[in-house]
Amino acid sequence: MFQGLALLPWRNVLQNILLPAELVGMDKELASDRARVCIDMVGLTGFEKYHLREISGGMRQRVALARMLMTEARLLLLDEPFSSLDELTREVIDIVFMDVCLKAGSSYLMVTHSIYEAVLMSDKVFVMSRAPAQVIGAVDVALPKPRTRETVSDPEFVNAANEVRKILETSS
Repeated sequence: MFQGLALLPWRNVLQNILLPAELVGMDKELASDRARVCIDMVGLTGFEKYHLREISGGMRQRVALARMLMTEARLLLLDEPFSSLDELTREVIDIVFMDVCLKAGSSYLMVTHSIYEAVLMSDKVFVMSRAPAQVIGAVDVALPKPRTRETVSDPEFVNAANEVRKILETSS
């Protein structure tokens, strides 16, 4: 999942989510059943026939997430997928994404510039330098799952976030 969602504006929510199944020639009934599960997982039930212009940015993020989940990949790769969202919507989508991955049994590798997001969503944060990018530190995050908005007040969260910030500040 990339920064740009790469959704097709002429297709509705369901049609966008079904795209990976169409590309691999999945049985239509099986694909439809899988799409409905993915739609439910990301909280879009009832919006299947809506077009992208009719839904919010956060809902479009959920469409992209559901489309990614259609592949049933064990490892999901994400390049700043939520960076275009406002802060409150981003917090909600972060929690939804973690819950969906937990339920689906998927792992993910995510690039983000947000210390908050990195610590909230990770078991281990790798801190990168500026160009040329190199790993300059790693921080283990020992927070229980599932994580919630309240996780950010946990002392372990605060300690991990401060450790990431310290690595970044000493590398500048």
